[in-house]
Amino acid sequence: MKRTRKVGLWAFGGGSLAVALLTAGAGCEGGPASGGAVGQSNAALHAPAPSIDANVILGFESTDGWSVNGDRDDHDGNDDDRGRGHGSLATTIARTQGTAALALTAPSHDVLLASARVASTGAALAGLGDPGSSFAVDVALPADLGDPDDASLELSVSCRSRHLDEAHLGRATFRGARPDSYQTLKFAIDDRVRTALGGATFDDLEFRLRVHSPGHRPAGAFRFDNLRVHSPSTPPAGAGQPLDLTALLSYAPAANTPGQASFPVGVVQVPQSLHVKLGSAGNGGSATLDLGFGGTPSITCTFAAAQGGTAYDLASCTGGHQAGDLVGADFARLTVVAGDPAAGSTKVRAQLALNPVGDQAGAGVIPPLPTFWGTTAASTSQILDAYTAALTAKPATEHVWVTTPTPDSARRTSDFSPVDTTNGPPPPNDPPFHKAGHANPGGDFDAYWALDGGLSTSSSGGHNTAHFDADASMHAVLFGGDSTIAEVKVAADTDTGVVQQNGFQSPSATGSLHMYLFGQEIPGGGDVDPSIGFKADLSTGEQTFNLPPITFWVFSITVG
Repeated sequence: MKRTRKVGLWAFGGGSLAVALLTAGAGCEGGPASGGAVGQSNAALHAPAPSIDANVILGFESTDGWSVNGDRDDHDGNDDDRGRGHGSLATTIARTQGTAALALTAPSHDVLLASARVASTGAALAGLGDPGSSFAVDVALPADLGDPDDASLELSVSCRSRHLDEAHLGRATFRGARPDSYQTLKFAIDDRVRTALGGATFDDLEFRLRVHSPGHRPAGAFRFDNLRVHSPSTPPAGAGQPLDLTALLSYAPAANTPGQASFPVGVVQVPQSLHVKLGSAGNGGSATLDLGFGGTPSITCTFAAAQGGTAYDLASCTGGHQAGDLVGADFARLTVVAGDPAAGSTKVRAQLALNPVGDQAGAGVIPPLPTFWGTTAASTSQILDAYTAALTAKPATEHVWVTTPTPDSARRTSDFSPVDTTNGPPPPNDPPFHKAGHANPGGDFDAYWALDGGLSTSSSGGHNTAHFDADASMHAVLFGGDSTIAEVKVAADTDTGVVQQNGFQSPSATGSLHMYLFGQEIPGGGDVDPSIGFKADLSTGEQTFNLPPITFWVFSITVG
């Protein structure tokens, strides 16, 4: 099959970066089949309305939504699908979405799962009529299945009210799947099914999943979750906030503080390495990462100190998992097991992307994402360059959006609260002040306000003078460049004059007010008379202010 590939950069959302990798000519093994009779009779086409919510059925939330061995009524009066396999159904919390998944335990070599009737109102059916759409389902293999390459899954659909009867949508293999870990399998929706179901109202759509597993009969379970439509025109399941885990190991006194998080169930990627934020991993240090459900690990990965002690690299994971695997979880825990005691303490901070490619799970989908994205625009750019090269070097099989965690340089780390940054105590007669409030102090992306000024006085022989000045400004920092958005400068001087017998002689006061926008002064300011207050009639005419282009990596940003 001939494939073409395009790479698109970038989409910024909430500080995250998105990379589009597009390839034409992909599909499940065998492609969509055109078989399946189209019913011609209008008699008894409308099945009874379903009693189970469509989202419960498609989400495999209950055993009531599915039956094993095809013993659900097939409307034709025959029991020809019954007895074709064995196995029992139960729910499990090991899942990729919702509150439960379906476990098919001790199945025989050829098993049929049949769904209850599904209505067109099911949220997971959005995009069903779109060109290029496909059905996707997450399936995990039993740990004792044997060779995953020998197993496969077939999907067919029926909707009698829309004249579809056992429309076969193809066969997908489990090649490359990790035992006991979910793999997303996709089945292209052919034109006939798409035309029949797209935009239509129905309440009798049924799915049949036939599992083939030649070889010995496994004692473990097949698990099924999240049957849904994937459409190129429908945004993928949104990426959640990254899992920000910080673990600390102190040596004197000894204390170990793991970093852990509970989050809405989703897909998390097994990382290749962990960045040492403080201290050193030493020569023989190690760290562990647990991923699982309800606080109980289902996967534990061990990381060993990398050369130089600046990182821990993946050594192994339980279940044979490898770096880059996308696994379901709602719980993560990071622990520094050992580091370099000479460093005083070892801190590891890891940003794990949640749903980095939407709701897709499995092995070999995208290269391992970095867990550290730099603290400056320059370091972020280098990390991004390296990951983009790895992403585009991988042979693509479909359209993929990759959403990364937000780099430190773009994260808000404060709340604009005033902070007095004056160095040292002020002189007795010169109380200068400098207050500022930042969103991300010291970062390459920041917004802040600042108020600077001072007051000085002098007195000699009854001659008193005073000077006051203040500068209030608002700033934006983009890619490390500080731009002053708006600024107000005020100044005032008073002089009591010389004291004579008949009072003060020649007292005076002067002041000024100037306002700026993007460095250009707004007309209307200038010298003012303090005796009547600060008052300036600023021009209300329309003006255009243009900033010089801001260049960053391959981007050029012009603000007008």
